[in-house]
Amino acid sequence: MPSVLFVCTGNLCRSAMAEAIARAAHGGPDVRFASAGTWASAGQPAPPEAMTAAADVGGDLTAHSSQPVTASLLARADFVYAMTRRHLREIARLAPDHAGKVELLDPAGAEIDDPYGRPLAEYRRCRTLIAAALDARAGEWLATR
Repeated sequence: MPSVLFVCTGNLCRSAMAEAIARAAHGGPDVRFASAGTWASAGQPAPPEAMTAAADVGGDLTAHSSQPVTASLLARADFVYAMTRRHLREIARLAPDHAGKVELLDPAGAEIDDPYGRPLAEYRRCRTLIAAALDARAGEWLATR
Protein backbone atom coordinates (compact mmCIF):
# COMPACT_ATOMS: atom_id res chain seq x y z
CA MET A 1 0.00 0.00 0.00
CA PRO A 2 1.60 3.29 -1.06
CA SER A 3 1.97 6.08 1.48
CA VAL A 4 1.94 9.71 0.32
CA LEU A 5 3.14 12.63 2.46
CA PHE A 6 2.47 16.28 1.63
CA VAL A 7 4.69 18.95 3.20
CA CYS A 8 4.36 22.71 3.57
CA THR A 9 5.42 25.15 6.29
CA GLY A 10 2.78 25.08 9.03
CA ASN A 11 0.68 22.08 7.94
CA LEU A 12 -2.36 24.32 8.18
CA CYS A 13 -3.24 25.19 4.59
CA ARG A 14 -1.41 23.76 1.58
CA SER A 15 -0.32 20.32 2.75
CA ALA A 16 -3.51 19.89 4.76
CA MET A 17 -5.63 20.75 1.72
CA ALA A 18 -3.52 18.43 -0.45
CA GLU A 19 -4.08 15.56 1.98
CA ALA A 20 -7.84 16.16 2.21
CA ILE A 21 -8.32 16.63 -1.53
CA ALA A 22 -6.16 13.62 -2.39
CA ARG A 23 -8.16 11.48 0.01
CA ALA A 24 -11.45 12.67 -1.52
CA ALA A 25 -10.39 12.46 -5.17
CA HIS A 26 -7.85 9.63 -5.25
CA GLY A 27 -8.20 7.78 -1.95
CA GLY A 28 -9.22 4.30 -1.07
CA PRO A 29 -8.33 1.56 1.37
CA ASP A 30 -5.11 0.78 -0.48
CA VAL A 31 -3.39 4.19 -0.26
CA ARG A 32 -2.46 6.29 2.78
CA PHE A 33 -2.21 10.07 2.80
CA ALA A 34 -0.65 12.28 5.46
CA SER A 35 0.62 15.84 5.75
CA ALA A 36 3.14 17.70 7.86
CA GLY A 37 4.93 21.01 8.09
CA THR A 38 8.58 22.01 8.26
CA TRP A 39 7.75 24.61 10.95
CA ALA A 40 4.47 23.15 12.22
CA SER A 41 3.28 23.20 15.81
CA ALA A 42 1.49 19.99 16.69
CA GLY A 43 -2.26 19.97 17.15
CA GLN A 44 -3.37 23.11 15.30
CA PRO A 45 -6.60 23.07 13.25
CA ALA A 46 -6.81 24.24 9.67
CA PRO A 47 -8.09 27.80 9.28
CA PRO A 48 -11.74 28.20 8.25
CA GLU A 49 -10.74 29.42 4.78
CA ALA A 50 -8.76 26.23 4.14
CA MET A 51 -11.69 24.15 5.37
CA THR A 52 -14.05 25.95 3.00
CA ALA A 53 -11.71 25.77 0.00
CA ALA A 54 -11.12 22.04 0.50
CA ALA A 55 -14.82 21.35 1.13
CA ASP A 56 -15.66 23.01 -2.21
CA VAL A 57 -14.12 19.95 -3.91
CA GLY A 58 -15.06 17.29 -1.34
CA GLY A 59 -12.07 17.57 1.00
CA ASP A 60 -12.75 17.39 4.73
CA LEU A 61 -10.43 19.26 7.10
CA THR A 62 -12.72 19.32 10.14
CA ALA A 63 -10.56 16.82 12.04
CA HIS A 64 -7.21 18.10 10.79
CA SER A 65 -4.48 18.45 13.40
CA SER A 66 -1.13 19.85 12.29
CA GLN A 67 2.11 17.94 12.84
CA PRO A 68 5.77 18.66 12.21
CA VAL A 69 7.59 16.70 9.55
CA THR A 70 9.96 14.15 11.07
CA ALA A 71 12.52 11.69 9.77
CA SER A 72 10.15 8.91 10.85
CA LEU A 73 7.27 10.30 8.75
CA LEU A 74 9.60 10.66 5.79
CA ALA A 75 10.87 7.10 6.21
CA ARG A 76 7.32 5.69 6.14
CA ALA A 77 6.33 7.62 3.00
CA ASP A 78 6.79 6.19 -0.47
CA PHE A 79 6.09 9.57 -2.10
CA VAL A 80 6.79 12.98 -0.57
CA TYR A 81 5.54 16.14 -2.22
CA ALA A 82 6.58 19.61 -1.05
CA MET A 83 5.03 22.94 -1.97
CA THR A 84 8.21 25.01 -2.46
CA ARG A 85 11.93 24.61 -3.04
CA ARG A 86 12.50 25.91 0.48
CA HIS A 87 10.61 22.89 1.80
CA LEU A 88 12.81 20.63 -0.34
CA ARG A 89 15.92 22.18 1.23
CA GLU A 90 14.53 21.94 4.77
CA ILE A 91 13.63 18.28 4.31
CA ALA A 92 17.09 17.56 2.87
CA ARG A 93 18.65 19.17 5.95
CA LEU A 94 16.35 17.28 8.34
CA ALA A 95 16.63 13.87 6.73
CA PRO A 96 19.27 13.70 3.99
CA ASP A 97 18.70 9.96 3.53
CA HIS A 98 15.14 10.67 2.35
CA ALA A 99 15.74 13.82 0.29
CA GLY A 100 15.90 11.85 -2.95
CA LYS A 101 12.26 10.87 -2.81
CA VAL A 102 10.98 14.43 -2.24
CA GLU A 103 9.64 16.40 -5.19
CA LEU A 104 7.59 19.52 -5.69
CA LEU A 105 3.90 18.69 -5.81
CA ASP A 106 3.54 20.48 -9.14
CA PRO A 107 5.18 18.15 -11.67
CA ALA A 108 6.03 21.16 -13.85
CA GLY A 109 8.17 22.52 -11.01
CA ALA A 110 6.04 25.50 -10.03
CA GLU A 111 5.90 26.46 -6.36
CA ILE A 112 2.54 26.74 -4.61
CA ASP A 113 2.42 29.90 -2.51
CA ASP A 114 0.99 30.00 1.01
CA PRO A 115 -2.48 31.55 1.25
CA TYR A 116 -2.34 31.81 5.06
CA GLY A 117 -3.93 35.03 6.33
CA ARG A 118 -5.26 36.00 2.92
CA PRO A 119 -8.85 36.17 1.66
CA LEU A 120 -10.83 33.04 0.81
CA ALA A 121 -10.27 33.68 -2.90
CA GLU A 122 -6.54 33.05 -2.38
CA TYR A 123 -7.25 29.75 -0.63
CA ARG A 124 -9.44 28.75 -3.53
CA ARG A 125 -6.75 29.71 -6.04
CA CYS A 126 -4.24 27.65 -4.05
CA ARG A 127 -6.69 24.74 -3.85
CA THR A 128 -7.14 24.80 -7.62
CA LEU A 129 -3.37 24.57 -8.14
CA ILE A 130 -3.11 21.75 -5.60
CA ALA A 131 -5.99 19.80 -7.16
CA ALA A 132 -4.47 20.07 -10.63
CA ALA A 133 -1.08 18.93 -9.34
CA LEU A 134 -2.70 16.01 -7.51
CA ASP A 135 -4.49 14.92 -10.67
CA ALA A 136 -1.18 15.04 -12.54
CA ARG A 137 0.69 13.12 -9.81
CA ALA A 138 -1.96 10.54 -8.89
CA GLY A 139 -0.75 8.05 -11.48
CA GLU A 140 2.54 7.80 -9.62
CA TRP A 141 1.07 6.36 -6.46
CA LEU A 142 -1.93 4.66 -8.07
CA ALA A 143 0.45 2.58 -10.22
CA THR A 144 1.99 1.06 -7.07
CA ARG A 145 -1.30 -0.21 -5.63
